[in-house]
Amino acid sequence: TLSAQDCVNGETLAEEALEAIGKEGVLTSLGQAATVFREKLGESLASVQRYDQNIEQATTKSLEALKAYSQGMTTRRTQGDFESMPFFRRAVELDPEFALAHARLGTVLTNVGEDKEAETSATRAFELRKKASERERFYIEARYYTTVGKDQARAIESYRLLLATYPDDYAAHSNLGSLYRNSGRIKEAIQSMEEAVRLAPGQPLGHFNLGFAYLDEDRYADARRLFEEVLKLQEHLGARAALIVIGTVTGDQKLVDEHVAAAKTPRGEVDMLATRVQAAAYKGQMHESARLAEELFRAVKDANRLSQAAEQLLELAIDQALTGRGAEARLQMERLRANLALPDDAMDDMVALGAVLGDKALVQKHIDRALAHRSSVQPQDGQKAERSVRALAALAQGRSAEAYELGIANGMEPSQRDTMFVAGVAALRIQRWDEAVKLFDTLAGLGGRRSLSPMPAIIRIMLGRAHAGAGRAAAARTAYEEAFEIWKAADAGLPLLVEARNEYARLGS
Repeated sequence: TLSAQDCVNGETLAEEALEAIGKEGVLTSLGQAATVFREKLGESLASVQRYDQNIEQATTKSLEALKAYSQGMTTRRTQGDFESMPFFRRAVELDPEFALAHARLGTVLTNVGEDKEAETSATRAFELRKKASERERFYIEARYYTTVGKDQARAIESYRLLLATYPDDYAAHSNLGSLYRNSGRIKEAIQSMEEAVRLAPGQPLGHFNLGFAYLDEDRYADARRLFEEVLKLQEHLGARAALIVIGTVTGDQKLVDEHVAAAKTPRGEVDMLATRVQAAAYKGQMHESARLAEELFRAVKDANRLSQAAEQLLELAIDQALTGRGAEARLQMERLRANLALPDDAMDDMVALGAVLGDKALVQKHIDRALAHRSSVQPQDGQKAERSVRALAALAQGRSAEAYELGIANGMEPSQRDTMFVAGVAALRIQRWDEAVKLFDTLAGLGGRRSLSPMPAIIRIMLGRAHAGAGRAAAARTAYEEAFEIWKAADAGLPLLVEARNEYARLGS
């Protein structure tokens, strides 16, 4: 029985009752009752017909699958993505045609780094989308274009269509904000995410995503408040990692220590270890970063997560190479290759490492697989993907003018920051000082401290070099001093830092 009552006087406004034949018929009867009930409450026939969808078609024919799905949603809100996965898996086992459950499973798999399985789930949901309601269909399509199609424009369009009809969908606001943020549209991202938090203050997702958008604007106090709000709602390793970022960047070691100590689960300790490696690199403490990277390698190997961590481990090696520690970078690379057949998604990192090391053979060995992988995962941006890889190869082979042209052709939006850096390095090598200043100044303005690495200091050293080359000593000094401030606790003999201090001294007073 469905019943609607006046909240003031308790008067029954409408009521509809149907009897189900067995529990398998509950959802069908509920759907039929809801249609009649909406008409009794005054909804127009046109509206009922437009949005009417039998519950078992919109969601599932199985009451047990719906129960598992609901448990998954509750667990995700209160405990997190990883803990919710078994319930979504159970839902699709009970009803393999449960489109929305496949989509939600794909989402949580993406969030925990299981990208291949996430694509499979998102694809299955997309295939079943005609069995879903309009609202669910928009979500399924948006997740497919985000996860599998890699088409941000179509994903944004799907969320906009969803919100045009269902403006109270907090998840759509939050996800749309994330897409805006990935496109560099930070103001629009914050607007969407703030609306998500307003609509659902008890949902950690909105607070979490908005916190990172605030970090993009260096609003550390606002971001900290949001990540701490997430932790009031659920234990969340991502929020703790974000607070470690804030503590590292702002020099609040007490905040860092608090959240490192709080992550004392086996999975949490591994994830916090990765954050500690990056925090040390951000501060220019590359010996400590290397020590922690070796510890991280052992931990992910013992946890059978080496393949998942391959990209991250190679990025740590690239950090070592960028700061002038090429031997350590090669050691980390060889340690990984000795224990793992590198997956396709690590190939562009191998090319990047070869470019930084100036190792033509390393680049040549991996470039074909890197190009093929980029083309498969970025079909909408095939030319940009190819140019980014070829720019790295050109840099490694000493063709700096070609590397610059390839890099600059990709534009200067935030999603191209890695290729912008390559173009900037190439511009320095061919003494195109003003172009280098423009590139590194743009990169410095993009922030980037939210994900810890040595890049903030490196970018400012490169900017100092570009200004010095152009004869702007005062601007060069300012850029170097900003780098020295970030690396004030760096290893004293760090090769790039030693070079930068010598260059700074030559500028005079």
